[in-house]
Amino acid sequence: MLPTDVPEYRVHTKPSPVEHWRHLVEIIALVTAAVWGFYVFVYQERIKPAGEPPRLQVSANVTHETLQGGKELVTISVTLKNTGSTDISVGTLLVDAYGTHYNAEAAHESREIRPASGIRIVNRGLMSVAPVLLYSHLSQWEPLGARQSLRLPTGEELTFAEPFVIRRHAYDTLRVTYAYCYQRSDNPAVTAYDPKRIPDGAFDIRDMLRANGLHEGLRCGGTLSYNGEYAL
Repeated sequence: MLPTDVPEYRVHTKPSPVEHWRHLVEIIALVTAAVWGFYVFVYQERIKPAGEPPRLQVSANVTHETLQGGKELVTISVTLKNTGSTDISVGTLLVDAYGTHYNAEAAHESREIRPASGIRIVNRGLMSVAPVLLYSHLSQWEPLGARQSLRLPTGEELTFAEPFVIRRHAYDTLRVTYAYCYQRSDNPAVTAYDPKRIPDGAFDIRDMLRANGLHEGLRCGGTLSYNGEYAL
């Protein structure tokens, strides 16, 4: 039987100042890592993208190839690229292309003043004949936000390219206009846009641009005038 009067000894260790600061640094490092993890995996991946607007970059390109029999193959390519941090739905894409011929004998001078911006433009060149509609394109998908609408994930792009044939040397330049509408894929569905046409048969680009902002989150953009001209 063990004696009951055996003295009991307890040893207490007091951390040195170096150990105390080491523990403090470790705690700060753990807290910092937790905050950084929250920022990267929660804020950057979920909270921030949820509040950012959609961004769609649109560009056009024209190529042409000589064919037999005095003909020429023209291809207009329009590329849509999602440059934002959230998936988008594309609703409609309109493209109009006009052929223009310039009279080598008739000079033309135009002056334009834009008071709001102070821009003054003087253009001295050849007189152009009235542009002729050569190509009119419509791509339209399900209503924006619907399950079957055209969805473009972040960073991805989609190119539409359709050729048509014209007489060689019939036109000097090709003028291209286009318009498009899109929104975030997680926005509620909106009614599909009903394209309008102008008297020469082209799609009404201006009418589509007026749809910008008609619904919350809906964005429509494009070219307001002939600001894409390509040599033929």
